[in-house]
Amino acid sequence: MVFVCAAAGHEVAWAQGGQGAPVRVRQNRQIIGMDNGIVRIIISKHSGEIASIYYEHGGKRVDLGKKNDAMYFDSNGGPANLSPAQRKHAPHAGYQRMGHSYPVSFHVVRNTPQIGEVVLVGGPSRWFPFRVDVHYVLKQGMSGFYAYAVYHHGSGMRAAGLGQTRFALKGPMKRRFFTHYAVDDKRVGAFPKGKPVRKVQDATYEYGDGKIYTKYNNTVFLANHHVHGVMGHGLGMWMVVPSHEYVNGGPTRQDLTVHQSGPILISLFVSGHFGGPGVHLKRNEVWNHCYGPIFVYLNHGSSIQAMWKDAKARAQQAVKRWPYQWVRDRYYPTRRGTVKGQLKLTNGKSTKGAWVILAQPGSPWWKQSKGYEFWTQVKADGSFAIPKVRPGKYALYAYGANQFQAYEHDGVVVTADRTTNVGLLKWKPITHGQTIWQIGTADRSTQEFRGGDNVRNYGNFLRYPKQFPDDVTYVVGKSKPGKDWNFAQWSWYCKKPYWTVKFPMSYAVKGKATLTFGIAAADPPNGHQTRLRVAVNGKRVGVIRVKKTGAAAYRSGGSDTPYNVRYITFDASLLHPGMNEMRLGFAHHAQFSSPDRHRQFGAIMCDAIRLEIAQK
Repeated sequence: MVFVCAAAGHEVAWAQGGQGAPVRVRQNRQIIGMDNGIVRIIISKHSGEIASIYYEHGGKRVDLGKKNDAMYFDSNGGPANLSPAQRKHAPHAGYQRMGHSYPVSFHVVRNTPQIGEVVLVGGPSRWFPFRVDVHYVLKQGMSGFYAYAVYHHGSGMRAAGLGQTRFALKGPMKRRFFTHYAVDDKRVGAFPKGKPVRKVQDATYEYGDGKIYTKYNNTVFLANHHVHGVMGHGLGMWMVVPSHEYVNGGPTRQDLTVHQSGPILISLFVSGHFGGPGVHLKRNEVWNHCYGPIFVYLNHGSSIQAMWKDAKARAQQAVKRWPYQWVRDRYYPTRRGTVKGQLKLTNGKSTKGAWVILAQPGSPWWKQSKGYEFWTQVKADGSFAIPKVRPGKYALYAYGANQFQAYEHDGVVVTADRTTNVGLLKWKPITHGQTIWQIGTADRSTQEFRGGDNVRNYGNFLRYPKQFPDDVTYVVGKSKPGKDWNFAQWSWYCKKPYWTVKFPMSYAVKGKATLTFGIAAADPPNGHQTRLRVAVNGKRVGVIRVKKTGAAAYRSGGSDTPYNVRYITFDASLLHPGMNEMRLGFAHHAQFSSPDRHRQFGAIMCDAIRLEIAQK
């Protein structure tokens, strides 16, 4: 039996196959086709995109991709340091695709019964000073295909910046084929039906039933996230991401997964969402970076939950198989090493749950974007092990364990097929005297506060006047963080333009008092630098100034990637026996009922606040 696939007026004939069919790669002037009897992908030589994705199920072949635009790779970047005259001729900033923004060539590098591999090579060009190799790989018996990209920058290439790059996967547009999505066990649901009645903000729409849908509701922390997808008509399409070693920002990085429009699945490698750092390269700077491979998985099932369960199992298999031994690229080493050790605080407190990260030395891991990062969490006894690490030199960082400042240990050398034991690492806490009180846990998260465990919905700020109609008053020793302290301090207020912390002192003190603020996110009102005024017992003791860290405040987030620590010191004699009061208020603020309140929208998300006193 012969199946004929037509694309752009040209045909390629295939022998009908099944589960054990060999891989076949065929091409003509217009397309390249790859088939293993279960999955077939058609790559357009005109656009450099996957035009169609076919899945064989029940004796039928179903096209699960958006026609002529099923999957594509794109970038948002270009030359840096342009003169005013050069900027006039530069194309409008945006997403650049292979075959559209720069020329692309096609190479079939493997074509055996067991595996087929096609490489698309694009750039560099005047406005895209990179060379990028995009690989599509199909293996025998696999219900899906792999994709990865390798960036190159070097001699003769201009200074450049890369703000975002990704693979995007679209499904059929007709008949709303995919009706459901899955991001994690708590977010498995149906897409909104019908057309939106109005646009609320970017990628955020209100529907006829009053519900608001935004792509930011499906944001995830990438640290332990490995699969997301869409389902409908008994079929599912998934992006399986077994490793995030190549993304920017480390375990504190969060990003998008599923959009309704399309619907579209994305795997973002570099992104500025929630304050993620971009890639910045000097002229002639040598930089090579492998993003992926990811696995596009196709499945079927009798129910939404059955397909979701199967996709999770497939993702766990991929995690165990990482690094993939079939990859043949010098920038993807298949022989890896392991780093283990024990992390303990010198004050005897537990480090359980703290994150340990391997990244490049010299700057915080969350600011890095050009190298590779690896991480894990510390066990109850302080031990940790990070497997599957690329050989090289690293610094070891740690955060969490109720510490505002991160730990750093340089000089970690990883060798292939060996375990590097860094031994006992002693983490000395930074203190400023006796702790009088603390609100929250210093772990770069707002999850322990009210609403902090439920941020993936639009309009979190609208809950504030209902939950705190008299604004926040937190009484140390009586109030509870999960009930009485909101995860975000909004610049909109109900009755008074400040938050209040009341705390008792049993005796008079002299010396220096230090307030430490760990700031998980800052979105300044009106676009200005955040200015949070701090007053103690009616006297202003300082102003917290923080630049914008991202958009967690209005994009369904509980934190951003950047983290800031600010200190305010004052004369401890300002405190007195009995009840004392601290007030926190924005310099720019507006009442919830004010008609121009949107001009003053902003927020600070405090990871934790601590008061310490060093007495004389």
